[in-house]
Amino acid sequence: MTFALLFAALTAPIASEAAQLSEAECGYVETSRGPGAPFVAMPNLHVLTQTALPGPFSTAIPAGASIICERSGIVPAENDWKIPAAGYTLYLANGDGPNERIGVLEMASGSYRYRLARGTWTVEEENRVTARVQAFQIHARKVQ
Repeated sequence: MTFALLFAALTAPIASEAAQLSEAECGYVETSRGPGAPFVAMPNLHVLTQTALPGPFSTAIPAGASIICERSGIVPAENDWKIPAAGYTLYLANGDGPNERIGVLEMASGSYRYRLARGTWTVEEENRVTARVQAFQIHARKVQ
């Protein structure tokens, strides 16, 4: 099997996931204010759509705030790397109640890192997260 075929086989689940991913709501929390800082809903913030546009991500959100989006899936989207590159941590919320999961995409020591702050993921999701974060590392070199 050639490298191109192998790459296509490994990334096919990621491509189909992107077509199915939806975003319900986004906003931010000024994390510099400490624990308990309120969530500020931003109806005009659409991370999936805005990061798909050419160029860097930009927003009127205060510097140092964290962006939070509720999504239909917990795996970061293809262009989510633009959020940490712009200086924001991205929290992805999926599910609710006892099934709620929260993932955190951030820059750590010059590399992208994605971790679960709450909940668990399936083996398939973990494999997709690993592949996605590895793809993000190409952009980390450009950010430095």
